[in-house]
Amino acid sequence: MSGTSSVSSNSRAGNPTTESVEAVINELEGAYRTGLMPSGLAAITIAVLSCVKAGDDMLITDSAYEPESPGSLTFEVQDIPALAATAHGN
Repeated sequence: MSGTSSVSSNSRAGNPTTESVEAVINELEGAYRTGLMPSGLAAITIAVLSCVKAGDDMLITDSAYEPESPGSLTFEVQDIPALAATAHGN
């Protein structure tokens, strides 16, 4: 394929299907430059990386990808006061 071809590859992003859905979401939600992600983890990563910069610290529980406090698979309960104290100490 040449660089000027309008043929799309079979990809998760940058193809006519995802671009159409992104455009519809933009219109319905009044959004600007909606981006569909291939997974929940990719969406979380993009959201976090848009807010932090090199050298920043992050405080995160070990059950962050599952529902928090209690984590549904581990039933562990987060110590919210201890997490808040740690966060405010940094």
